[in-house]
Amino acid sequence: SEVIKRCHRVLLFLSSQQGIGEREAEMIWGASLGKHESVQKIVHELLCDMARSQSLEVLGVLMRLMEPLKPSEYTLQHLDLLRALAFHLSDGGGVEGFEQQYAGLELQWKLVQDDVRFSVPELHSICLKYFCETLETPECREVRSSYFGYCVKNLRLHRSVPPSLVVMTRLLQATAAKRKRCEFGQGMFEGVHDQHELLDLVIADLVHLQTTPFDGPIATPRGGEAPRGDTNPDLEVGADGVYTRLAHLDHRLNFLKTLLELAKTEVSTGQVDTLWDTLTRLPATEQQRNRGFAWFEMSLQGASTREAMMPVAEHLFTNLLCKGDIAGQSEQGFTLFRFSMKFVNWRKGAFHESNEGDKQGFVVKSFELIGTPELWEIAVGAANDAVATEACIFLNELHQSLSEALHHRVAEKREEFIANCMRYMLQAAEGFAGEG
Repeated sequence: SEVIKRCHRVLLFLSSQQGIGEREAEMIWGASLGKHESVQKIVHELLCDMARSQSLEVLGVLMRLMEPLKPSEYTLQHLDLLRALAFHLSDGGGVEGFEQQYAGLELQWKLVQDDVRFSVPELHSICLKYFCETLETPECREVRSSYFGYCVKNLRLHRSVPPSLVVMTRLLQATAAKRKRCEFGQGMFEGVHDQHELLDLVIADLVHLQTTPFDGPIATPRGGEAPRGDTNPDLEVGADGVYTRLAHLDHRLNFLKTLLELAKTEVSTGQVDTLWDTLTRLPATEQQRNRGFAWFEMSLQGASTREAMMPVAEHLFTNLLCKGDIAGQSEQGFTLFRFSMKFVNWRKGAFHESNEGDKQGFVVKSFELIGTPELWEIAVGAANDAVATEACIFLNELHQSLSEALHHRVAEKREEFIANCMRYMLQAAEGFAGEG
């Protein structure tokens, strides 16, 4: 190992001149076994640098030496070496003794599955990153569809879902780079017939996540474990030993966003009903529910996702949001309510919003706004003071932003507004008196 440490440049020169054979590669690898981490680091970095100029036979030897390693024995340098081997093997067209030229890619895929435990959790995300980068190279184009199919299989079995969704996202983005849309045809994506089936599959997995208890420990800020009990369930770690429940949820929501952006599909009424129940009613914590509210708002706001949500926007607002828990409305929930009310009424032609020059702000073009009764209920009945205050502000803005065509009815509507205020104040006073 000391010779290797001092002769780094010499060995690289020999490697570039094809002076390193299978026997020499084994000797260099052996110099790291049982040695201090600093020595192992030098040896593995050397092998990584040598990989670009080695013959397929030498690469095959290094690959066979790596395969028996336990995940707990891996270091960052091992992953760097595996990335180099995966790339150069796929570029070389195969090695005798391997089933195919993608042996390095296969090993990377195995290392990001649920049953693998690295000594340091961060190595999981690094390995996943390296796998995606290798899969996106032109040399691996012919196996991308197969790995998409492996991800779909994981999704159906509810295992290794976060890494599978990351891989699927990268593949969808790579496919859509030139077309701006993903075309689910011609065998491009194995495991599903079309984008509609994939959307159903992701929603079904999301329901499984929200209805299945985690058996893992509780993650702590320092990466250790805390005893189970009255700790935050959002930080429970899944069977993978890496991702918390909240991280699992985020990965699924991010993939749903990507699918709506890149695949030409529309969300159905049944699907939005399931998503609403799963994201806002089933979650055990407010943080999870707020993630759901934020996702719905993002889907309606985003130019690339709005098209998919357009057919169900009014149903989402009138039948789900307006009939939800008014008194228990959270700040994030009300943010969604306010945007949805503007959006739905804008589509009806009753509302206009401008961001140009002196005309910034919105204009109410009709007194018959969908959601007005529910907005009043939130303003006077929300348990959260901040939500009630925001609702009152929004109500006042609506009554002060009328179009010129409605000015002849301003006096009449202001009387109604004041009468409503007095009625709710009287109800509140009677309630206080009854409690006394």
